[in-house]
Amino acid sequence: MFKLYTSDGYAFVNYSETADYEISWTLNDRKLGDTWRVPNVTTVYENEEDRRFASYKTSDSLGMGQCIFSQKAVDILGTALEPHGELLPLNNANGPECYLFLANKIDALDLDRSDVKYFPSAPSRIMAIRKHVFLEDAIGGCLAFRLNGGPMVNFFTKPVADLVSQSDLAGFSFQLLWEST
Repeated sequence: MFKLYTSDGYAFVNYSETADYEISWTLNDRKLGDTWRVPNVTTVYENEEDRRFASYKTSDSLGMGQCIFSQKAVDILGTALEPHGELLPLNNANGPECYLFLANKIDALDLDRSDVKYFPSAPSRIMAIRKHVFLEDAIGGCLAFRLNGGPMVNFFTKPVADLVSQSDLAGFSFQLLWEST
């Protein structure tokens, strides 16, 4: 099981309108379809060297591990990931991009064997996971998902990581969280 990060040297995307930051926090476990209002976003670079390589990027981040894909990444990964959520369009002057929203939430964390920290004010709500152990039967054929009751983190299986490594996509870094035994 993997967590996706944006590689060093790749840009971040910010909402152009302050009010749009609430969009990410109001998403739940249902697909939005035609109700999605396409927000304007701008690409933010850490330095001029990052700006020079912007035309090669295929993965950005909208903070908190939320994945933003270029059209090239959508073309390669979209068919595999769309059954598990939606690729929601974003309006960026640098070119078309999509926000990967995984609506697929499952109870796949083995709470007895994982190291989990809960919110003191809501003891059944997971604040952080220090060690991940997943339930293989709960994952089944899922390629990508989020956890019920957990932080808004996207989890990806090995076939997705393999698809990225076999393509010429740039900007993706996968952190291995757990391997089945």
